[in-house]
Amino acid sequence: MAAANIELVNTVRFAMKATGESYWPGPLRHKEAIIKLGAELAHEVAKVFTSDNLADLAAQFSLFWTTGGLGEMRVIQTDPLLIQGRNCYDCAGWKLVASPTSCVFKKRFIKTVFEDVLNRSVRIDEIECCRRMAQACLFSVST
Repeated sequence: MAAANIELVNTVRFAMKATGESYWPGPLRHKEAIIKLGAELAHEVAKVFTSDNLADLAAQFSLFWTTGGLGEMRVIQTDPLLIQGRNCYDCAGWKLVASPTSCVFKKRFIKTVFEDVLNRSVRIDEIECCRRMAQACLFSVST
C-alpha cells in the first residue's frame, strides 16, 4: 500500500466530521447525499490500495485508517471478516449520541473502497456502533 496522501486523508476527515456533526432528531432526510459523499471519496482512496484478497485489503485499510488519524481500526477476525473501529474522528466527543449520518457515511465509504479494490460486490453490515452504546463499531465484511 502506498503512503496515505495527507490531503486525501484530511478530506476524508473533514467529511467524517461534517456527517458526524449533522445529527438531528427524527428521520434521516439526506441519507442519499451522505451515501454519495462516502462513495465519491472512497473511489479516490481506493487508488492507494493494491490487493486481490479480502483479509489482506482489510489489514491495509485498517493501517490506512489508523495511521491517517481517522480512528483506531483493526481486523479482529478473518473468517468471517470482522473489522473493529473505535475513537473514530467523526465520533470523538459524541459518545452515546445516536447519529445515523456517520454510520451511513462510514459504511458506504468502506464498502466502496473494498468493491473498487477487489473489483467485486461486497456486503458491509454494521453489527455494533459506539454511538449506540457499544464499546466500538464492528463491521462484518463479505463478498
